[in-house]
Amino acid sequence: MIESGAANSGNNAHDGKHHEHVLHVHWRVAVLMDDTSEHKHLFGRTSEVSATAFTLDFEQPLTVSKTVTIMLELPSVDTHIPATVIQLKTEIKSCILSNDHYRIGAKIVAFTGDAKTKYLARVLSG
Repeated sequence: MIESGAANSGNNAHDGKHHEHVLHVHWRVAVLMDDTSEHKHLFGRTSEVSATAFTLDFEQPLTVSKTVTIMLELPSVDTHIPATVIQLKTEIKSCILSNDHYRIGAKIVAFTGDAKTKYLARVLSG
């Protein structure tokens, strides 16, 4: 589960940690690997998202501590409106083999364009 180690704001006095709002979702995601001689794209899904981080499920591992570009599809809540694709930079914080796939923890470090507004609106609306 995604959680923040930030100081407690009074909401969870029993454990001293601030727990972020986390959504369990399966949004499509692509990682753009541009540090090699060939541009490589890896495709997967999110499993959890919060305002500052998310967990990804991939068939391939990613290097921990590496910053990568992510293309994230935000599905529309209305079936008549197409999904929105946003671009952001993330730092890979963890990569763990779990059964037949890798669970990757990623921290958001920067948004491109109006991606932050769209992302936060979708995550915080639940």
